[in-house]
Amino acid sequence: MARKRKTSRRSSKKRKSAKGKKSAKGAAGKGAAGGGKAKKGTLNIDQALYEVVGIRQGTRAQIIKKMWVYIHKHNLQSPVNKNKIVVDKKLAAVCGPERKKGDLMNAHKMPKHIRKHAY
Repeated sequence: MARKRKTSRRSSKKRKSAKGKKSAKGAAGKGAAGGGKAKKGTLNIDQALYEVVGIRQGTRAQIIKKMWVYIHKHNLQSPVNKNKIVVDKKLAAVCGPERKKGDLMNAHKMPKHIRKHAY
């Protein structure tokens, strides 16, 4: 004869309410600036980066994508090592004073330089 399974019974204790705690929905609902109205993840772009990407606002992914469009359009990728980018005058303004026109920059360092110009 087959045995019947016992069903578990829930405890009769009352659950504590989450009163006074911030909900996950309330914390995540605010935008990047904390105002609540801005799109989440949208960054403002300063003049130096705007000259390269051509947009005033965008997400980090959109900015990087536009930078790659600029790099390919102006043939700035090193033919020997595709991970290196040849810095031109506009990219030198974004990459900082240590970079000069004609220098090579590692492509994986782009987000670090974008962070300084997108807020």
